[in-house]
Amino acid sequence: MTKIKSVKISVVLVTALFLGCANVPAPIEGNFNRGVEHYDNGQLAKAIEEYKLALRKNPNDTFAMYNLAIVYQDQGKTDQAKNLYQDILKITEDTFSRINLAGIHYNNGNPDEAFRHLETAANKNPDSAHPLSVMGELKERQGKLAEAEQNYLKALSNT
Repeated sequence: MTKIKSVKISVVLVTALFLGCANVPAPIEGNFNRGVEHYDNGQLAKAIEEYKLALRKNPNDTFAMYNLAIVYQDQGKTDQAKNLYQDILKITEDTFSRINLAGIHYNNGNPDEAFRHLETAANKNPDSAHPLSVMGELKERQGKLAEAEQNYLKALSNT
């Protein structure tokens, strides 16, 4: 009986020791993360405010720029989103910024500029299927089914 009690106590102590060592890190405080939290909660005005604060601290924070552009795009403020995507591309090559910029150009009636950005994204990131699949989708919308199929097939070969 005593051995069973001591084994149980040992198991409880060892378990408590391991659980005590397992730390879940606290969320990182900062304007960017608060912006993400506000965006996830549908509080777009607060998200914008936090991303702008993050950019005041670091004007070249492409993550804050990108997320701010997404919020603007969600609000239909495509000119502001477009400017931010262009600012990102001045700092670094970013496939998703190019794809979103292409979408804005396409929706604004400038498909040639959209395809130029998608081709650049595909060339600069040849292992990604995403630019090619978006290109296929836009070609399909234009009724250019053979070209769309070729883009889709290239995208599939990249996966």
